[in-house]
Amino acid sequence: MNLDRVLAVGVGMAVGVAVVAGLFVLGSPGDERSRLLDARRVEDLSALTFAVRRHHAREGAVPDRIEDILGDLESDWLRDPRSGDTYGYRPLGVDSFELCATFERQAEPPHRPGMRSDEPFRYHAAGPQCFRIPASD
Repeated sequence: MNLDRVLAVGVGMAVGVAVVAGLFVLGSPGDERSRLLDARRVEDLSALTFAVRRHHAREGAVPDRIEDILGDLESDWLRDPRSGDTYGYRPLGVDSFELCATFERQAEPPHRPGMRSDEPFRYHAAGPQCFRIPASD
């Protein structure tokens, strides 16, 4: 075996090890896609929370249907980014409501102090989850 062949095999093995290590550290493309979809769900639920709270401040009650606040937000914020299904919404009296979504992964706990924790869906389990949210901050 000549030196060029040994170097080629060595470089090939090094590249293979680097790819496997990268997938191990960063996760697979599917894992990253799931993480991004869950982040989108959290942002959508945050936007919905803000819109329902704004409606409550104006009207004195939460809306009967989430579609009643469509003028306050983009309609794609009402839909799950993977399934296209409308997020679950249910009024719980005049001062609270419930939002539901299905998450693909469990949320990681915050790594540093001062991260937002005022919305319960930011730290969710995997699977279908519903959150009771007060209509006032």
